[in-house]
This record gives sequence, C-alpha cells and structure tokens, in this order.
Amino acid sequence: MTRTLLLLRHGKSDWGVGAVNDYARPLKQRGRKAARRIGIWLRSHDFLSPLIVSSGAARARATAELVAEQLGLAPTLVQFDDRVYEAAPDTLLEICRQSQSRTRTLMLVGHNPGLEMLCERLSAQPLASASNGKLLPTAALAVLPLRHDWADLDTGVSEGAYVVRPRELSEAT
Repeated sequence: MTRTLLLLRHGKSDWGVGAVNDYARPLKQRGRKAARRIGIWLRSHDFLSPLIVSSGAARARATAELVAEQLGLAPTLVQFDDRVYEAAPDTLLEICRQSQSRTRTLMLVGHNPGLEMLCERLSAQPLASASNGKLLPTAALAVLPLRHDWADLDTGVSEGAYVVRPRELSEAT
C-alpha cells in the first residue's frame, strides 16, 4: 500500500496581538487565507481524508481546523498532540511511526525548524527552497509519497517529494 506523509507548517501568526506567549499566538488573516488555499489545493488533488495530527499551539490548531473545513472534515476529527509543538525531527518521526498501518495519508501540522528538518531527512532528493530561503515558509505543505509502512520510515525513503506554497498557487486555488 502506498502512503503519503503531508507536513504542513502553520499559517502566518499574528505578532501584534499584545502580550501572549508563543503557544497562544493566533493566526493573522493572511495565515487564515493561506490555510484555506492549501485546504482547497488538497481537496482538488484528492487528499480528501488524511489523518490530521496537529500541534496544540493556537496558530497550528487554527491552520489544521481550516484545512479540515476545506476538506469537508469535522474539526473534531483533528487530533492535537503537544509533542508536535517545537518538536525535533526524531519526535515527529516517532509520531509518524506510531500511526496505524491502515492510515494511507497522515498530515502533521506544526512548526519549523522540525518540519523542515524531517522533510529534508525523509526526501530522497534535495527540495528547492522558497525565495526567502526557507523550505517551508508559513502555510507551506510538503508532500512525501511513501512505499513503506509508517513503522519503517527512515532517511531518504520518499521518492518524488515536493512542496506546495500558498503564494505559488493561482488565485483560483
């Protein structure tokens, strides 16, 4: 069975909301729009029912819920796992490895640098960065096709990985 790992960085956060801690920082309107665009892209490319595991941080939570909404999934289907917040690649990899073997598509919604590092680790080939030098700018989605069971994930297992960035999508998306 082929599987797909989707790594989604949260949308642009709002630094102008006053004195809130990092975990509670919400999305900006731009981040909400970008999350919806990624959700529409996922729907149009038949990624209709991924298992979504998100950081519990407000900006990641909102991103995951907006994507789920665009996919027609109830927000209650999104799972929140605080291990994703500020996670190192090894922690993210462990979360993936714990997925049930019947899960075809898994989406992790989280934060840099952990998501970028995991993407680089799993991809068999180097991926191009955005114009700002980041592989996963806010609301960017890495798509990693897999031929392995979740328990067997390791370095370089994804052939044909690519990144979708909201700014690169047409307005119709």
